[in-house]
Amino acid sequence: MLTIRSSRLIPMSVILVLLCTTSARSEEPALVYERQSPQVVDQRSDQETSPSPISGGSTASTLMWRTILFEDFEGDFPGTRWYLAPPISAYWWGKRDCKAYEGNYSAWGVGGGALGSSLVCGDNYPNDIRATMRYGPFDLSNCVAAELTFRHWTRTELGTGFIDSDYLAVLASYDNITFSGPFWSGDWTGTCDGWCQALYDLTEAGSRGNLCGRPEVWIRFVFTSNSSVTDVGVFVDNVEIRVGEYLGDHQLWLPLAMGE
Repeated sequence: MLTIRSSRLIPMSVILVLLCTTSARSEEPALVYERQSPQVVDQRSDQETSPSPISGGSTASTLMWRTILFEDFEGDFPGTRWYLAPPISAYWWGKRDCKAYEGNYSAWGVGGGALGSSLVCGDNYPNDIRATMRYGPFDLSNCVAAELTFRHWTRTELGTGFIDSDYLAVLASYDNITFSGPFWSGDWTGTCDGWCQALYDLTEAGSRGNLCGRPEVWIRFVFTSNSSVTDVGVFVDNVEIRVGEYLGDHQLWLPLAMGE
């Protein structure tokens, strides 16, 4: 589940759309994208939790958070972490210094590729673009909690679905075929004073369900434009994947009540 500043959920039915990719690689089959509504969040779950012990002795564990990915786009991109699709494209996600939440760089949805790399900061994206950056697979076999957090600067044509709008979609999958997640369309820069913070709870990934327990998980950032109306587009920064695991099981022994 995803969170925004009002902390009110926006009800929206899931829409299934079959998108056929032009990639010739075997790891890029026909994909099913499922749309969830953006919900809300001001901050991630930083707190550690510990179950209450039971009188007489019980095992208690502490939930510890561990980061398995942090990407601020200040180093090499895409490097070995990210796979960009389609493999041959005039416009890819690209590391650019046009905008940044922190540091000097972020990923621009059309800032890479043969033509995208020549775009000047402030240029509009072209029509009929679909650019993907994918991370994974990564292992969530042993987690009890998992979350994807990131910052995004989004200003696109406003629409209501995968077909009739330009959008940023953030998606997750356990089979690299069916991906589920929220999307943003329109001008979000005023809503969040520029950069919006988003948190995607990977234990509630739409029809993909709870991804904890899955040995292979993938995430995708997808930027798509249709055949009319363009704008500056989308930028992403400070992408982080964290897992919560119960570590260091230990016995807590408490005195039992004694009779008189």
